Amino acid sequence: MPKSMLPHNWEVPGIFRRRLGDQVGRQRCMVADGHLLLILHSPPADMTDRVGRFFWRKPDGEWLTDQTGNGSAALDRLVTEYHDRLDDLDRRERLAETPEEYFEIIQEVTPTNRSVNNMLKALQVARDALPEVRELINFRDRTAEVVRTCELVYSEARYGLEFVMAKGAQEQGRSAAAQAIASHRLNILAAFFFPIVTLAGLFGVNLQTGLEAQPAPVLFLTLIGVGLFFGAILRFWVTRRPSELRR
Repeated sequence: MPKSMLPHNWEVPGIFRRRLGDQVGRQRCMVADGHLLLILHSPPADMTDRVGRFFWRKPDGEWLTDQTGNGSAALDRLVTEYHDRLDDLDRRERLAETPEEYFEIIQEVTPTNRSVNNMLKALQVARDALPEVRELINFRDRTAEVVRTCELVYSEARYGLEFVMAKGAQEQGRSAAAQAIASHRLNILAAFFFPIVTLAGLFGVNLQTGLEAQPAPVLFLTLIGVGLFFGAILRFWVTRRPSELRR
């Protein structure tokens, strides 16, 4: 007989063991002869992570689990784990500022959203099969609240990511426009002085100004200072953004 994933000391109906494979599989419930078996998942760490948790309710109302503690308390604890995971994601979403931070949150909330939705479906099927079991109503309703929280966190993270990316694209557009304007201004300057530079290069320009007799360091430093002064003015004019780009 193949090894079952259920604890060997569980006296469950044989159909439960026959319907279980070597892996946990999807979240679901099984009902037979008044017995209820819930196959659920722990909060996933990634897209492919599946850690099963089994909860067995006997016809007399006793809950058992393959986890530590009472079965009903363990199921309640599982719902709390999903709730705590989403509280942490919600806190991180409120503090997120960069696309990378929002993307990490979406990556984590997506498998959590899928897992908790599937858990809700399994609990709803169990509730329909055993309508007299009030614990299932409470577990289902708590899980439904977690589902709503998960959807809100996912939506806020997605909208936050879209806003940050749109804001970044807007800033890049403004920067590109400013660079285009600066390039245009430099082209105007180059075109304005091009004839003079060309003529001076072709024919040579060496005017006698009387400054040639000045000490070399003084003249050199003066020219450097004047050049830097006008260069700073020119830089300010070239890189200055138009008023419509500053808004």
